[in-house]
Amino acid sequence: MIAYFRGETGSKSLVATRYLPRGGNITEGVTETHINSTYYWRALQDTKFFLGVVIPVSMKKEVLDTLTIPASK
Repeated sequence: MIAYFRGETGSKSLVATRYLPRGGNITEGVTETHINSTYYWRALQDTKFFLGVVIPVSMKKEVLDTLTIPASK
């Protein structure tokens, strides 16, 4: 994460904790799940902003595959 604070592009894999409601989240509580995820970030040119994306490791191939543009009919 040091690269992020220096304004560099980077990524880091870690286990993210998600809290999913079991029904009515006040009366029925939550289920805690741990998901292996990769955090990616990149500075947006000519701005003070960053773009960040979090992708579960199990979905990396599907999410990061190159999309094809459909042919016009």
